[in-house]
Amino acid sequence: MSRLQTMHKIVMTPTTRISIDGETFILAEDCDVGDLMGRIESASHGESGFVTFASRFETLSVLVTRRTRVVVSVEHSVGEAPGSETGAAQDWYGDYPGDNWV
Repeated sequence: MSRLQTMHKIVMTPTTRISIDGETFILAEDCDVGDLMGRIESASHGESGFVTFASRFETLSVLVTRRTRVVVSVEHSVGEAPGSETGAAQDWYGDYPGDNWV
């Protein structure tokens, strides 16, 4: 692989963001998004609980309650929009939309 191809590949990496009550963070590249979402969901079912995760720049602990608003988004590079041909239409747990959606 040429240096240009390697550089191009780095640029094409999707960026995953999490917004918690309006504050947005870029998640670390090695973040297991499905696991993080599960921990947030579990914390939201109880009285409250701290959920710890790594952003690109810091480690955060967020107090999650039933009223916490969380949005997870993935920014794809131009030409790399999600689609079933690439498997990008899968949800965070590896299922295709419609399989386990409520």
